[in-house]
Amino acid sequence: PIRIFLKRRGIEATFVHEVGYPAEKIAKLAEKGKFDLLVMGSHGHGALAGVVLGSVATKVLAQCSTPVLLIR
Repeated sequence: PIRIFLKRRGIEATFVHEVGYPAEKIAKLAEKGKFDLLVMGSHGHGALAGVVLGSVATKVLAQCSTPVLLIR
């Protein structure tokens, strides 16, 4: 559905499918692609999860030198 959504709005997007540890793959792709900004969603599943943002988001923040915008 997101491909159709973006195409209808004239937004070009590249979709990448990789196998491995998500945080590591995301951080490496952002750095390799020399992205200006990485936008990620973060799911809060209670008070403790809200503090740690979610394991993938937390690991990406720790591993990535690209600026990250987290949306909750």
